[in-house]
This record gives sequence, C-alpha cells and structure tokens, in this order.
Amino acid sequence: MGEMSPESTEKPKEEVEIDMATPDVHSVSMKIQRAKEAYKSYGGIEDKPTRGEVLVWYLYGLCSYFVHTVLIPIVFPLIISQTVSNPPEPKSYKHSNSRPNEMQLYEGLVCRAIKVGSKNFSSLEWTSISWITGLILSAPILGFISILLDYGHYQQLIAGAATGIGALFCLPAGFFRRSWIFPPYIAAIVAANTIVGAAHARHLGLMIRGFTGSNIPKRQFSNRRSFGSWLSLYSTAAGCLGAAIMAAFTYLRLDHSDHFTNLWVVSIFSGLIWGLGMIHIFTTSRANASFTDSQSDSVSIAHVVSIFRYPHAAGSLCGVFLSSFMTMCIFGGGVLYAVGVLWLDCSPAGKEGAFSVWFSWARAFGACAGFALATSMPGNVGKSFGISFIGGIFGMIVLIFGNISSFRGAKAAGHVIKSEKNSPEHGLDDDLPKVSVTTDVTPKVEA
Repeated sequence: MGEMSPESTEKPKEEVEIDMATPDVHSVSMKIQRAKEAYKSYGGIEDKPTRGEVLVWYLYGLCSYFVHTVLIPIVFPLIISQTVSNPPEPKSYKHSNSRPNEMQLYEGLVCRAIKVGSKNFSSLEWTSISWITGLILSAPILGFISILLDYGHYQQLIAGAATGIGALFCLPAGFFRRSWIFPPYIAAIVAANTIVGAAHARHLGLMIRGFTGSNIPKRQFSNRRSFGSWLSLYSTAAGCLGAAIMAAFTYLRLDHSDHFTNLWVVSIFSGLIWGLGMIHIFTTSRANASFTDSQSDSVSIAHVVSIFRYPHAAGSLCGVFLSSFMTMCIFGGGVLYAVGVLWLDCSPAGKEGAFSVWFSWARAFGACAGFALATSMPGNVGKSFGISFIGGIFGMIVLIFGNISSFRGAKAAGHVIKSEKNSPEHGLDDDLPKVSVTTDVTPKVEA
C-alpha cells in the first residue's frame, strides 16, 4: 500500500489565504453580545427609563402619597370619632368662627372617650397607637424584604402584594362601628404602605441607574443628581396634588349629616385609588439582574443593618426622619425632595434595597412621631409649630455640620469612579476581538 505524499495533505496556497482572511463573523458577534450582557450584569446597567415608565411612576405617587398624609392622619381619626357614644357638646372658643358642626367634629377628635382598662384615649391618640403598631409589625418584614429588593427578582410581586393588601383594608372600615376594630385596619395599612414605599424608592434607584449607570466618573455625577432631583420633585408634586384632592373630597363628604357613612365612602374611594396605582407595578419591570439566586441565599438578615457602616448613609436617614417629622407636625406634605435625593446618592452599592427599606421606615416613623406630638397638644398650634421649627433647625445642623455630602456620600458608597478606565466596560473591551477593515473590504481579525 503506497504512502501518501506530504504534498497531498496540504491545502492549496490560495485556499489557506482565503481561510486566514475570512473571520467567523457569527462567532465575533456572539462574543460581542456575551460581553455586553456580562457588562450589564457586572456593572449594574439598566435600560434607560422610557417616558411611559416615568409617567406611571409619577402615577403611583399620585395614587399613594395621600395614604400617610390624608387617609391615616385625617380620615381615620374622623371615622373613629364617630364610633364614640355620647360625644361631648361643642364648646365655644374665643375668636373662633367655626360652625357648630365643625366644632362638634373637633370635640370628637380630642375627647378621651375610648376606654382601655384604666386609660382613656382620644381618637387622635388611638390613631397614633395604631400607627406605631403598624410600624412595629412592618419592621421584621422589611428586614427580609431588603434582601429580596437587592438580590431577588420579586420587586413587582412585593409592591403588588403590599398595595393590594393595603387597599383591601381600606374597604371594610365601616362594617363595624366600634373603635377597637380600627387598630388592625390602620396597622395593616401602615405596614403595607411602608413596604410598598420601599419598593417604590428602590425603583427610583433602578431608573437613575438606567439613566446614568451604577458607577460613574465625577464629571457625570451632576447628571445623576439632576435626574434624580427632577424625578423626586415631580413625584412629590404629583403626590401633593393627589393628597389635596383627597383632602378636598373628605371635606365635601363631611357636609352630609351621616358623617360615619360618608367617611366610609372616602375610605373605600381611597382604597380604589390606591389600587389603581398598581398600573405602575405591573407595567414596568426592573428586576435586579446583578446577582444570582445562589448569592441571595447566602445573605443574612444582617444585610439590612449593614448600611450603618457608612456615616453619610446613616446621616441622610436622620435628615429623612426630621424632615418628615417637621412637615407632619404642621400637617404638611412628605419628605423634601432634596433630602430624598441625598439618601439615594449615599446608599451603599449593592445595598440600595436595604437603604430603601430604611428610607421608607424613617419617613413613616417621622410622620408618625410628628403626628403623635402634634395631636398630644390639641388646640395649641404654637407649640406644634415651635417644635417643628426646632426639628428643622436640628436637621440642618445634622446635614451641614455633620459633613453629609451628596457627592462624598456617593463616592463612599461606591457610585463614583476616578475615570472610565476603572469601569467594568474598559476591562471587557480588552477581551473582545478587534476587527479592522482594509481597502479591499476584507475584514481581518487581529489577535
């Protein structure tokens, strides 16, 4: 049997040149696509928010902001006051032009006619007790949810379930005309609102990350701050509009003689409006893609308290609490938008969900503390304004002299890089094949 000559195993010279000159274009495109996906996962990159996504995010603020500014501190105390038997006769106050009907409502709010053992509570105090109970109940749930917001893919489920439960508890407020039934109602609504507030704040962080990126150079930080400020400002404006509408609707319903039934109508309407906000929850999807399920399983419950290793983050929470406390003392709106952006900048990288939980809880706790303090001194508006003023001054001292900086906080949290060379994209680009095109339109792959 004859041996094959070496020449017979070699390819013609022309064929070798063709193979060397023709790259595997499909393989190159696949590598580029895989590199882009790896960069998005590693760098925490999100798609830029669309106009529709931003608008429905505002819609949820419009449909939910009134819960902790009107429904809990105004509507429910008025409903509870209608469950008290033998309300006191309205008193005549000097320099008061209020109608007898309005004075009767006021007396029902401040009269301590709810007996629990040897203690007597007013409708306002009963609401404060219910409010703080809801915050206590929500605390352990928030600790678990913080892990899911940072490492899981259940943000929509959490927000939808919390909104649905909270809206559901608004509906049966008038089934039982008894004051003891309202603490479970209010506590459930407070817990649900606090939980969904954390998910809503986390979504804000994801939208900002989609617009500017997770880690950005110093020269681009102003874009991040500006975008976050406008989002928060417009959301607050939409929320205040919704709160004003619900407050006006409550006032109109009080013109009818049967206050209890008409206030129940306000509660039902509040639940329906709050439920309408779920349009935002189920029409947008920004679940975290930066971590795998195996990583989330290894995270302990201590994740929620790990943010206190960052002084700027803890200090910004103090500002959130004080601003919410101050505005509720004078029955104003919610957190100032500038403070709301500060917490987002100072939230540590990889712990934004945990910080969103603390932001929501601090806002709710500040509002509850301000409401409890203001209502403990009925008829003394001067003291409420004075305490609110002191709280505002203390908040400015903490933010200014506490050296809490938006930029330094973001840098300490890992959101600011020195240059583009430190970004994950720079390293990934080095691994990609470089394609050059010659004059004969033949692509060549360089090593």
